[in-house]
Amino acid sequence: MYQERDEKSIFYPKRTKKVISIFCMIFLFLSSTAISNAEGTTFIHKSSGLKLQIVPNKEDASKTGLAICGYDKPAGSTGEVAISNIYQYVQDGENKWMDVVGIQAESFSEAELSSMEITSGVSNYTIGKNAFKNARIGLGKASDEDCFVISSDGKVVIGPYVFQGTQFGGNVRIAMTNGEVMYQSFMDCEIKGTLTIEGSINTIEEYAFSGINASKMAIPMNIVHIKDYAFANTRIIAMNLGATLETLGSNVFENCDRLEKIILAKTDSVKEAAPDALPNKEGLTIVVPEGLTDLSVYHLENHNKVVFQTAENLPANSPVLEYLKENDLMYKSGENGEVVRPNVTPSPSPTPTAAPSTAPSPTPRVTPSATPTVTPGKVPVSTSSPKPAATIKPAKKCHTIRNVKYRIHTKNSVTVTGVKNKKITKLRIPDTVTIDGRLYKVVKIEKKAFKKKKKLKTAIIGNYVKEIGNESFSQCKNLKKIQFGTGLKVLGKKVLYKDKKLKKIIFKGKKLRKIGKKTFFGVPHKVGIWAVKSKAKSYARLINRSKK
Repeated sequence: MYQERDEKSIFYPKRTKKVISIFCMIFLFLSSTAISNAEGTTFIHKSSGLKLQIVPNKEDASKTGLAICGYDKPAGSTGEVAISNIYQYVQDGENKWMDVVGIQAESFSEAELSSMEITSGVSNYTIGKNAFKNARIGLGKASDEDCFVISSDGKVVIGPYVFQGTQFGGNVRIAMTNGEVMYQSFMDCEIKGTLTIEGSINTIEEYAFSGINASKMAIPMNIVHIKDYAFANTRIIAMNLGATLETLGSNVFENCDRLEKIILAKTDSVKEAAPDALPNKEGLTIVVPEGLTDLSVYHLENHNKVVFQTAENLPANSPVLEYLKENDLMYKSGENGEVVRPNVTPSPSPTPTAAPSTAPSPTPRVTPSATPTVTPGKVPVSTSSPKPAATIKPAKKCHTIRNVKYRIHTKNSVTVTGVKNKKITKLRIPDTVTIDGRLYKVVKIEKKAFKKKKKLKTAIIGNYVKEIGNESFSQCKNLKKIQFGTGLKVLGKKVLYKDKKLKKIIFKGKKLRKIGKKTFFGVPHKVGIWAVKSKAKSYARLINRSKK
């Protein structure tokens, strides 16, 4: 993870061994200035104009590394810059080599370069804040030529604002094993060619690609976390969320007017998604891969402008179809299927009736008699009482789905009674579940449902859960994070009683009106509590009262 000490420092990892050819060693020896290895010493690589600085290694105080800290374009240079993975220095009269571990903040800010090629030989390479901000790179190149290349066999961390406002005349290619793209890294940059990122990305932070203008983007499909507004205001046409995605932030694709297709994660890997993570706009198709069964995590209940594309030949009791039908969402089977609009049936056309053959008589033809001709007789008495109509009672037994036990509460809802595996570490209560082919909303967690589950660390509760019973999560000694959904109204007594390791509590809704006694008794004082801004004060009062 990117760590920032001050405006011009970066995080430097351990050295990695690298074999260099004799030719490369001679070249670098002739073109480098001899220096001592004192920390903070800066020297210039004469042939390229790069400024290098000896910096401490945070992970190993006994070692040092080199960081690129600036650039002075040499006279007569074409502006083609190549940053090697190793440079030479002199220590005690001996020629030694030191790894380049990163690029410091603002090193190439506002620079004009013909091309840039970076080679990394370390396991963790960090590019600091504003390193290439507002630079102009390769503007004289054709749009199909590479003008900026990073090659690494390890991790690359692209810090904040690194390429903000940067102009590239050709392709940008970043090849790495894995990496992180921090907030506003590519914000408002312009790439006339293609942006290609090879490898895997753990995290794409807030506004990372917001406003980027690229002819084409090729982003890895194995991303773990995508945060708020990551691709907002871009020209992106299609996005595949891959198979490793776990979290999805708010308004990820806001104002993406050209967006036509989003392919959801291939499995039920997503644990948490903001209610407004995906857009609801006409012309957008959201593809549901065959391996995905739980759509409720994406909060798509109101996406009535989108067409959902399901796998072909899904069974009628498929959880995906049940979810789409329950929420009256448009869907089609396969790419070429016809769009189905649930609960929209054409009104039958009226059947014409024949005109009457005779005109109606102006006066009635039958004259009523003055007195009734039939006298009432005895009312017959039935000898056998009629059987009462059969009533359907909800089943009392529990149904286990993904290790969680549910009890049918009404014809459309269920409650959570507990868990099958007592050693559960991560708990997720969905918005809905399917039991015997029928879709039910999860509306309540019953009392003591997860009491004393010692291994439980994280709990995320669905948006239809209105009430959480007494002692539901009491004395879960390793519980660190709990998130309550948007529908929560009542927290019972001692719900979080003596949960001493809690670090994060999230209230996503605005409906909470009651918290029982001692629910927050024994919860650490330093716990982080998040709530909707408009409800922060009222929730704080409820929480303070519940500590007694």
